[in-house]
Amino acid sequence: MSGDLAGFTFAEPREASDYLRTRRENYFLHAGQSWVFEHILAGLDLALWDLSLRDSGQSFAEYKKLGRDSARS
Repeated sequence: MSGDLAGFTFAEPREASDYLRTRRENYFLHAGQSWVFEHILAGLDLALWDLSLRDSGQSFAEYKKLGRDSARS
């Protein structure tokens, strides 16, 4: 899947997930492994959000505008 993202740019991680879904969903569906695909996308999505927020200097709580108390629970 890394080849699918080579040269691809995105403004936020959701765009990368959507792009991969359109490129690879049929492959995994025909191989009978759609659940594997969902797990792969979930891991990539989490990693891309983490990298994006770290790069911007924000925490997830700040990005979602959660209050200080909400971030602790």
